[in-house]
Amino acid sequence: MTLKKTVTVALVFASAQPVVAQSVPNNEEFGSKTEKLFEFVESYRGRRMTTLGPNCFGTALGAGQVVTYTGYVQQNEFQAILNSPLCSESIEPSQPLQVGDILAVKQTYQDKKKNLRTKLLHASVWLGAGKVFEKASYTSSDPARVTSSKDSLVPFSEKALVEMRQLSAQDGGREGNSVSAFRCESLHHYLGQNHPEFLADKSRFFTRLQFEEKYLAEAIVYGAPIIDKLRAISQRLVFLERTLANNLAAKHTDLLKQRELHQREASWNQAPDWVKFLLLLRIQNMNKQTQLLINDRLLSR
Repeated sequence: MTLKKTVTVALVFASAQPVVAQSVPNNEEFGSKTEKLFEFVESYRGRRMTTLGPNCFGTALGAGQVVTYTGYVQQNEFQAILNSPLCSESIEPSQPLQVGDILAVKQTYQDKKKNLRTKLLHASVWLGAGKVFEKASYTSSDPARVTSSKDSLVPFSEKALVEMRQLSAQDGGREGNSVSAFRCESLHHYLGQNHPEFLADKSRFFTRLQFEEKYLAEAIVYGAPIIDKLRAISQRLVFLERTLANNLAAKHTDLLKQRELHQREASWNQAPDWVKFLLLLRIQNMNKQTQLLINDRLLSR
């Protein structure tokens, strides 16, 4: 798509002065994503959550508009999204970052068998002008913040971001911490472009999932006064999880049984398994966040 114009996005702090301003190329999709990113930052920066759970991975994915922000995201869901067709790691360290890029801090280490392993330590979103948006921990007393990339990396390295990105690009299997930059698109946008039949499925699976996402997103910010509603959400999430698990399991049954199980949900079989697997992980983590909300309500009685 041809770049037709540029837009200037300003992040305004309490001083009412634009502290972060970044001129970015704009097309219809990128411009909308950038505006939503800064709206998200303004909504959640400095805001204390009502519960444990919301962490760096969930905040990065929500701010980056990859998935709806529902708080808690485990490493397995975050890693699966980064490895999926939604994201690309092909951002060379020599290339400038783009507003909305996700920065993943990784640790490479040797296990007991001397095999090199990699695990994710942290994630943030690039805002431009040397600034990132992050949530440093999953505690409710630690709000998301805008900070410099240097300060964000202090717990992991004394090196600057550009050096950390270069370490990630180097071959040779060295141990230590590094940073990879990912450029991701929205799951909803991907499905709308590639598998609209999945969104419009007669079972209304995705519509029901979005309903639960919306309620959970409000609960982690404003609280959930009625514990029975949270329990009902948990039950509905379990049902959605079983629906997905049964659909994936049907891939391994004989063709006749598969047709019988999914005769009325033929569009499900058009969506790739990696999409269903991501949604399965997402639902499981949403239910864990729901359980944290329930526990908070029980303890506050």
